[in-house]
Amino acid sequence: MSYQLSAISYQLSAISYQLSAISYQLSAISYQLSAISYQLLNKRGKQKFNLSSLAFRPRNSLYLALSPLNS
Repeated sequence: MSYQLSAISYQLSAISYQLSAISYQLSAISYQLSAISYQLLNKRGKQKFNLSSLAFRPRNSLYLALSPLNS
């Protein structure tokens, strides 16, 4: 019984970690979409579209919480 509970606990931890990774990725996508929206709305008249400004800059707390994903 103890072994089964330990296995379930491990699986739940793995699922939680995966959900955190998905949340982090969605945050990155949201940031990029906001940057695109900002550029389209505020720089409409310019013909140049600067893609380098779309680089993802993670929020420090979320980035640090998920730092094992980046190693």
